[in-house]
Amino acid sequence: MSTFVYNSARHLFATAQLSWAGSVVGALLVSASYTPSQSDNFVSDITPGAILRRCGDLTNVAEANGICAGTIAEQDAFINAQPVVGLVLYIDSGDDATSQLIYYSSDGPGFPFLPQGFNYAISYDLTQGGFFQV
Repeated sequence: MSTFVYNSARHLFATAQLSWAGSVVGALLVSASYTPSQSDNFVSDITPGAILRRCGDLTNVAEANGICAGTIAEQDAFINAQPVVGLVLYIDSGDDATSQLIYYSSDGPGFPFLPQGFNYAISYDLTQGGFFQV
């Protein structure tokens, strides 16, 4: 299990080339067939077939004191034979080859889980107040 900000995203944050609050941020739920690496750059770097669910774009995307937060829509009646082992956040350019990976986490409450047709809510670390800090 791990949680990290991808290296290329750290670089973009550090050089003011990425604005969390000014971006369209998407969320993915991934299976164990994706071996996350901090050196991955784009959604297209994720192992084919490892994306179990595209959760859509986050709402209420905001940053306060370097902590990046946002709201992921509840996932309705989600069923899959593979367990969900992690969450990936990315900047949604509309093309997987240019959609920048930002954050990976498999440490959140409830991971891994086997989607069995219930509505699932995925949130950030409420004690920290967001997904990660830059």
